[in-house]
Amino acid sequence: MENEKWTSGKLPKGFPTECGRKLLNDVIQNLSDELYTKTQNGKSNEFWRFLVITLIQSGHNELQRRNNILVLKATVSGLIISLIAISLTILGLKTSSNWESEQIQILDEQKKIQQQILQEITSKTSL
Repeated sequence: MENEKWTSGKLPKGFPTECGRKLLNDVIQNLSDELYTKTQNGKSNEFWRFLVITLIQSGHNELQRRNNILVLKATVSGLIISLIAISLTILGLKTSSNWESEQIQILDEQKKIQQQILQEITSKTSL
């Protein structure tokens, strides 16, 4: 099927929705070539032209739909990654805040101990 020529009278099964991207591009190109050739040679009628143009448009629409799905998937993936990054940042800030609180408590305790020691020293020297 790889080098097969597709025409308005011979399309792959399931065209356009069940065709792979390469096959879809090949069919669109073959139909466009057929339309051009027959139009140039004067061998086309309006009904046939309308049908072929509709087939070509259907192929292009299917490609566009697939591209839109890829863009949507990329957008959703980006959103998920952003949410994970935000969550990790918030977690980091929380952890940092907890660490800071613990350090402040330790410093307060050290300050109290120093004050107690200073009071003991002062009380012993004043005697």
